[in-house]
Amino acid sequence: MQTTVWSWLVGAIVLGVIGWSWQRAAKFGQLGLLTWGQQLCLSLPWLVYLATWWWHLDLGLGGFFGLLTISTLGYGLLAYQISNLTQTPSANTPVAIAPISPEHLKLISGIFGIDTFYATEISPYQAGVIVRGNLRADASQVHGILTQALRDRLADQYNLFLTQGETGRAVIYILPALQPTRNHGIAQILLAILLVGVNFSTTMTLAQQILAFNFGKVAQPMAFSLGFMLGINAVIALRELSQRWIARRYQVGLTLPFCLPSGQIASFGTFSRIKTPIPDRQALFDLAIAPVITGGLLSLLLLLSGLALSAIHLGELNLPSQIFRASVLVGLLAKLCLGDSLNFNLVTVHPLVLIGWLGLIITALNLIPAGQLDGGRMFQAIYGRKGAALATLVSLVVLAITTLVNPLALYWGGIILILLRQQEKLILNELTEPESDRDLIALAAWFLMLAVLLPFTTAAATMVGIG
Repeated sequence: MQTTVWSWLVGAIVLGVIGWSWQRAAKFGQLGLLTWGQQLCLSLPWLVYLATWWWHLDLGLGGFFGLLTISTLGYGLLAYQISNLTQTPSANTPVAIAPISPEHLKLISGIFGIDTFYATEISPYQAGVIVRGNLRADASQVHGILTQALRDRLADQYNLFLTQGETGRAVIYILPALQPTRNHGIAQILLAILLVGVNFSTTMTLAQQILAFNFGKVAQPMAFSLGFMLGINAVIALRELSQRWIARRYQVGLTLPFCLPSGQIASFGTFSRIKTPIPDRQALFDLAIAPVITGGLLSLLLLLSGLALSAIHLGELNLPSQIFRASVLVGLLAKLCLGDSLNFNLVTVHPLVLIGWLGLIITALNLIPAGQLDGGRMFQAIYGRKGAALATLVSLVVLAITTLVNPLALYWGGIILILLRQQEKLILNELTEPESDRDLIALAAWFLMLAVLLPFTTAAATMVGIG
């Protein structure tokens, strides 16, 4: 009865937020409604997934793919209509962008010189300018000199982006500075709170499933469930806090964190969008690696502590020994700590083993080099936009193939495709590469990802003595 009441209450809140956002969008006319429809198309698969999980319905692979297809087609159709609307503006839809003033254009033209960036062409672009020419010094040094010169003339009214053009030569965009707001919309706040609640719920549900498998063997079921929920969410919270600490260090603004609940592993973690320009690719890398290091180290510490306690017979959970074949890293660590006990059908472990293992899975999934995941941002920081675009495509193809043996890849791939497939665009200096030690850190992180996510083959597990 309580579950039914909560289900209807959550459904009412979601419908209320959708209706409220529609009213806000309607104030901006047809363009606002079309944009609202696009956002709804992007959110639809995720909302339906949450609904089917909440009401214990089985959508199935075919249903999910069908929903994803409808969402994609709807988004594309609305994008086409928006394109037509903006190409033929009417009196009721003021979509034109005011060009840069002649005074500002003259002041901007004066910052370029033969010793920094020799401008061969300066053209109006949107509300700013695009500058083509020749880079005459180190990209980082040039960007700093030109940015300071721009501020001396026009304060903080514009941002200077140094990037690579289609021909491979340096191009500069000077655009009006974004004015970040510290206030978040009511819809965003409600959605963030709702997803936190669902995240807690999926964690508790997984804890109950573990208790059901170990019926009558856990002395304090409620304490286990609460500890399990707090442990997993502590890993997620530490990941988010570390990223925000780095963002504050680089003066980068982030949106609210939005949880990504999962019925299979309790949670996929959180995601936050970057809403202000990033200084350079090294800053982007540091933003991405911070949650990997903190979340990964905490998860590994919990896993090792749990295995150590299990080795001295302080565990109370029975797990099938073959489950340790699902991860090369966890299987090897378990074999090292638990020895021959992995040869039996069931092995008794401490709850910290599961918490640490799930924390490592969350960290590893976010390390996949795709879009705005930690791994995607790292890949873009090291290898640039073209390399990151290729890595995202390959990652989505691999996830699509993996769905044949693991349905978890379907949901994670769908989330990436719908919410996180885009690269980061607001990088002020894209030409200067990160320091070389970042390459080694990234390789170590991706090695961790593979060690956590790759399972043992049957032959390898038998040789090692697992299951």
